[in-house]
Amino acid sequence: MSTLATYLYAFMIAIYPISNHAVTESSDVTEVRYHELAESTAFAVMQPYVKPLPGTTRALTGLIQLSTARFESSYVGEVVDCTKGGDGGRSWGPFQTQRAKSRTCWSTLGAAGVALEMMHESFLVTRGRPMEDRLAHYTDGPKWLTEKAAKRSRARLGLALRYWRAHPFVE
Repeated sequence: MSTLATYLYAFMIAIYPISNHAVTESSDVTEVRYHELAESTAFAVMQPYVKPLPGTTRALTGLIQLSTARFESSYVGEVVDCTKGGDGGRSWGPFQTQRAKSRTCWSTLGAAGVALEMMHESFLVTRGRPMEDRLAHYTDGPKWLTEKAAKRSRARLGLALRYWRAHPFVE
């Protein structure tokens, strides 16, 4: 596991402990899923052709992705593996993205790539807004200029930014 993947894995455990899944599955199963999601996210953000989200670093982009996944799926197995969709069958995978299911569900790496694409779009649409509001388009699409969308964005970005400030990533 890369240094960044280990950092992202520690973040996942800190914000949503493996024990939260104990009712539905063994800790070994959950741990494997957490590792895979952290590794896929780290791999996706470290690709040389991938740009970090504006105003962030690659590591912070990874935190933002996994913070979003925490709110969207709570890293639940049947959601991460696309057995169960969200939003009436319109959202898929750990990041609950609304792109073609085939793009999101072929692997956690595919899901991370699609989420990153949608996050870049959101940051573009919301440019000029405060950093904490920049995922509003990701969370609420065309209704991104509402207070509800801003609150959702602030929750996802706020969690990642608080962790980043308390535990900065050092290669």
